[in-house]
Amino acid sequence: MGFHGAENRAKADFPKFQFVSSFKTRGESLLFVSDSTLLQGEKINIGWLAGNKSTPLSRLISKVVRRAGEALEVQQTVLVGHSAGGYSAILVGSQVPNSRAISVSGQTVVDRYEPWTIKNLLAEAFPDCSSREEMMERYAARLDLREALKYRLLSSSFTYFGNMRDQSTFGKLPHFPLLADWFGLGAAGGITTHGDSLIATDWGTLEDTGHALPGTILPFVEMVLGETPSLDIKHSFDPRWHFTYGVRG
Repeated sequence: MGFHGAENRAKADFPKFQFVSSFKTRGESLLFVSDSTLLQGEKINIGWLAGNKSTPLSRLISKVVRRAGEALEVQQTVLVGHSAGGYSAILVGSQVPNSRAISVSGQTVVDRYEPWTIKNLLAEAFPDCSSREEMMERYAARLDLREALKYRLLSSSFTYFGNMRDQSTFGKLPHFPLLADWFGLGAAGGITTHGDSLIATDWGTLEDTGHALPGTILPFVEMVLGETPSLDIKHSFDPRWHFTYGVRG
């Protein structure tokens, strides 16, 4: 299943679904999620499936995914997203049994992103909070993966690919190191005791920012599933999903 990231509100046509063309080349059952947090106000361009005061959106989406899996008798679920979509994939996947989330250049702690995006989320979705600090504390399990992962299902796991040239993942906004440090890993990543893979790598050209996908998200999916990737992405640690970790239902 696929999750989208930031949207240009002047051009966006909601509901937004990402990776449809890419995923249709594969044979798995498909499900796409549009983040309705963006509908809380015209200034919000990134929602991280935060919902609002009365709507724990990511938790509700996790329930939908579980029920769909039960109805279709799905054995494993792969959740995929880029940037804010990568954050959402890990967040939702943490409550989906027998799942592997794939985050590419995703955020990990919402208020460590660009200040203006947090200001708009606070004003439009959480006006009950007087500050971003209050929002982060009150809704920590929605807005901080370190908090959310404390309550994960044992059979959930993830692979997080971070481009070292991307200032939104390393450098100015060090989301990859934040999560790696929480797991007791170095800035280059590694494998957690839960079987998650944090992969610090690089792709693209020197002319781009390093945040965008290399044309498609499929090479990352292929690597995690143990297939031959259509594009060589350098990695020092194993990105594959191994079922020996956690508990299989």
